[in-house]
Amino acid sequence: MGDIHGIPDDVLELILLRLPSPAHMIRAAAACRRWHGVVAGARFLRRFASRDGGRHLVAGSYRNGSRRFPSCPPERVRPAFVPAAARTTSPLPAARFSLNFLWRAPGSEEFVDPWFWRIRDSRGGLLLFAFEEREDCCPRWKMHTVVCEPLTRRYRVFPPMVRSARYHLHSGPFLLDGVGLSSFRVIMGWEGTRDFMGRTRASLFWHAGGGSVEALDRTTGEVSRSELPRAGGLDERAAALKVTAGGDGEARVLLAAAAGVVLKVFALPPSGGGGGGEWALEKTIELAAVARGLPGYHPSYFSAGEPAQWMIKVTDTGLVAVWRAGERWACRLDIDTAEAEVVPEEDGRDVAFPCELPWPPVLRHLAAGV
Repeated sequence: MGDIHGIPDDVLELILLRLPSPAHMIRAAAACRRWHGVVAGARFLRRFASRDGGRHLVAGSYRNGSRRFPSCPPERVRPAFVPAAARTTSPLPAARFSLNFLWRAPGSEEFVDPWFWRIRDSRGGLLLFAFEEREDCCPRWKMHTVVCEPLTRRYRVFPPMVRSARYHLHSGPFLLDGVGLSSFRVIMGWEGTRDFMGRTRASLFWHAGGGSVEALDRTTGEVSRSELPRAGGLDERAAALKVTAGGDGEARVLLAAAAGVVLKVFALPPSGGGGGGEWALEKTIELAAVARGLPGYHPSYFSAGEPAQWMIKVTDTGLVAVWRAGERWACRLDIDTAEAEVVPEEDGRDVAFPCELPWPPVLRHLAAGV
């Protein structure tokens, strides 16, 4: 067998590009200085980014804790980190993603009290916590925000955003721009006239009335508009329209039709990116067919006789939770595979905020923790 160190760099690049996940790439980069230099090289990074439309290493997701019961123990109240699936598992231990530096900040027992503060957005390796404050004695509204980077255990506190209207209708806050504490922006969404539909890694989406969808690019800050088809029983109510990312990372518009018994999935053509153009029907998922055979399923659940029987909420990339109003029965649906599983109703309301490893700019730091 030949010496592996004798493999030319261009051949080594081809081998590394065939690794199944970016996590394996980081392990390879930590093997030796030469392999690290190949992986961090500009030519390799360009080739890596162009493969499959660009890939990112999701270490896992954060989920907000429970606020339902005052007697809940602290571990139930505080956000929890859930590592990614085995095929994309981070090479770093889950303990590296602890948020206890926020609970134990100097000078305060609970700097960010999880009873009131909630994760509202994530971007790259950053998490955005927010707390809305309404004062009973005066018509004033405040939004307190903290942005933290779990992997480096750093955070930044921002002066509260203040509005004179106590009942201030908005969406957000959201994170834009870069993926580190040195480069990002915090914004609030449009007020009143637009309803927030959902997010992908690349864009934020709002329903602009009728069949119009507006997308805000999270890198450039540019706004684009696209249209949903008017035919096919389009329900233009904002509550019936959601956005999530499919398994390929691209946006999908979800429409709950026929009183929530049918889920229609729309996609933009490849040239559409995150905005512009017209959405096309990609698939129709009959929820009764998907749920049939699941524990607790009953045929009457999917009768279209009553309006607004079902609630649909995006919980993670490619995953939506479907639960019946008035019933404690819910299932989680994968929109790519149309497979479903029964989950506790409270899990159907649990939104995941993905956290990425800041690779490749700080590859050398990550390699030390492998």
